[in-house]
Amino acid sequence: MKKLVTLAGLLVLSLAAHAQDAPVATTTASPTPYQVQYDSLQARARRVRASAAARTQQVKTNFLALGGTRRVIMSLGVPRVIPTSVGETLVREVRIKKETVKHKRHGAIVRKVVYYGGSKPRLYEYYEDGQLVQLELNGYALNTGSGNNTFVTMRWLRGNYLTVSQQASTGASRYATQRQTFSEPAIIAQ
Repeated sequence: MKKLVTLAGLLVLSLAAHAQDAPVATTTASPTPYQVQYDSLQARARRVRASAAARTQQVKTNFLALGGTRRVIMSLGVPRVIPTSVGETLVREVRIKKETVKHKRHGAIVRKVVYYGGSKPRLYEYYEDGQLVQLELNGYALNTGSGNNTFVTMRWLRGNYLTVSQQASTGASRYATQRQTFSEPAIIAQ
């Protein structure tokens, strides 16, 4: 038994000595423009999802079966009270998230999720058979410091294609649009 403990100790010491002699690779590849934009899109999408989850107060579900089944799940927030001109108040539900799940006749399951910011769609997610196919983040404001409103739309498509569109106000209700397209280079197996 004593010999076994001694051999194990020698083995650990020799491995530790070799580990110190091995050079440590400290070079890190700089991220590609695609990776930077993709990471930005994913981070913003996570924030939109977390915000929607925090604001959800109520959930409604509808089901329809015509030519395939369809289920719609609506997440609603705190209702807004809107005064009308005749002195009555109108209570309007605030839509936060709409999820539509369709079971197609050919066997595919399609899921569309729309997250709302205010009254406008903010984030679109499109899934086929549980796999994300399209992700689009609409109209977040970009602070350029120039005083003009700049809105950015990012769209990711399956196959690792990413489009970033910037729409800037140039005054008098005119907009200049700049579009960039990124794609991840194919990884060659060695």
